[in-house]
Amino acid sequence: MANGTGNIRFTNSTLEPTDHVHYSVGMAAFGIILAIWIIFVNGALIIGVLSSKERRNNNFMLHIINIAVADIFVGILVLPILADYLLAGSWKLGAEACQFWVITDILMCTVSIIAIVMVSYDRFIYLVWPKFYTSGWKQYILGSVMILIPWVVGLGLVLPLWLNGQSLHQENDCLVILNRDFKIVSCFVSFFVPAFFAICLNFSVLLMLCVLRRRWQERYVPTAKRPARQILTVALVSLVFVVMWLPFFVLMMLQAVDVDEGISGRMLELSIWLGYLNSGVTPVLWLIYPLVRESYLDLVCCRKKPEKRPDDTRLSMIEDLNDDTEMREIN
Repeated sequence: MANGTGNIRFTNSTLEPTDHVHYSVGMAAFGIILAIWIIFVNGALIIGVLSSKERRNNNFMLHIINIAVADIFVGILVLPILADYLLAGSWKLGAEACQFWVITDILMCTVSIIAIVMVSYDRFIYLVWPKFYTSGWKQYILGSVMILIPWVVGLGLVLPLWLNGQSLHQENDCLVILNRDFKIVSCFVSFFVPAFFAICLNFSVLLMLCVLRRRWQERYVPTAKRPARQILTVALVSLVFVVMWLPFFVLMMLQAVDVDEGISGRMLELSIWLGYLNSGVTPVLWLIYPLVRESYLDLVCCRKKPEKRPDDTRLSMIEDLNDDTEMREIN
């Protein structure tokens, strides 16, 4: 992630030359394998959604595509260039390619986290104002705006780097040299603030879901007509994203405020690889949705597991698309 790539030298190492070569080749191979996996699994997710008109017309599914598009760009553009950087031992692609790589890196991470905030907000509206989904053009306008917001914010963050690209390329390295204030602001805008909102939104939605669940059980609403599984999956995706990117941004913030004693370059490298790995984990979480059961909500609500009813499960997330209508009937 390029907010910190300016302080991470993937090619310089304190290892012995032979060990350093083995390390670079190993990490480059891992990067290529990870890139292939990210492209494959996110591509499968996107195709699965776009192959059905019903799915294409569902706001929730479009938010999932938005996140998958950002992740697939990491696999197509960010990781292959990083692998070349590691194998070459220095940056040989020129200043313009360096600028493009760094900006793409920042943009995709920012889009991903803000897109997760948007899908969390979508589920918040879904519970608080379910009749909004009957408003026709209004829901599509709001959905379009929520899908565009992550890209607008991301482009706004990388614009200063685009305008000052000469600071990105330093001899044989591709670095971001940022002043202290901009580094702090970029960390907050691209991670800490949206992560805070994502956690708060999901926490609020889960609390409301616990309250609504009791109401549904009192009314004997069939489990298959409840939106718990989508909401639990969104909360899981949000939590995993924050956990996997948190070490990198914490280390970068400590660096920005000059409290980086004991923080090695290797720690920063490993933290950024953990963040890249998230682009291959998130689509898997969407795809394993059929394994999510509403009974897991008992752990969140700290309630005794209710008696199991015969209409418990569906085959996939796609089969929950009728929940919009069902929620209006329930509430």
